[in-house]
Amino acid sequence: MTQQLLIIVLFAISILTSCNVESTENGNNAIKIEVPQGMMVHMNAAFELIENAQAADHPDYTILAAELQSSNNEFISSCTMTGEDHNQLHAWLNPYMAALTDFAEAKTDDDQKTQFAEVVKFKESFFQSFKEQ
Repeated sequence: MTQQLLIIVLFAISILTSCNVESTENGNNAIKIEVPQGMMVHMNAAFELIENAQAADHPDYTILAAELQSSNNEFISSCTMTGEDHNQLHAWLNPYMAALTDFAEAKTDDDQKTQFAEVVKFKESFFQSFKEQ
């Protein structure tokens, strides 16, 4: 039993230490994909809307959802990315778009708050994989 546990632990350690991950300027152990500034202006605007709503006592979620969808449409329209970076962006963007749709379709205050919390999670995760060019 202890020999099996030792093998499992050694295997786990070998997997964790064998990953060849470059370090970015900020010290995180991840390679961040650069998003062109012409696109980021729209995503930054959306993130500012989210931050303002988080700080507000009673945000108007209906208006916010429409504004976020508009910013997202502008982000998509301004896309100049290609190749694998573009594919990686879509891996984040597609579920974000679904979260925006769910947020816009929420009818009750409780549903809007719940869906807004999901949108916030996407904002928080964006800069784990992406950075402004």
